[in-house]
Amino acid sequence: MSLLELLAESESMTLIQLAQGLATSKTSAFRLASSLLDRGWLAKNDDLRYRSACCPRGPGAQSDHGEELKVVLRPILGDLHEETR
Repeated sequence: MSLLELLAESESMTLIQLAQGLATSKTSAFRLASSLLDRGWLAKNDDLRYRSACCPRGPGAQSDHGEELKVVLRPILGDLHEETR
């Protein structure tokens, strides 16, 4: 969830910026970003910058049904975390 929160604070970020913001290696940041990109949660611009594709208002914003996105995202991101360890 940290990656999505990080991107919610910025319009777009490079892989190096993601890694620095997450205090992790470029490899780990790439794996997380790639998984989220494959699932449609992130988009990558032509200039190779990542941006959020799922929540223009940022994580934690209310969904159409009034559920907080953090509640909806928690099990999905938990699975993603286990897959990318």
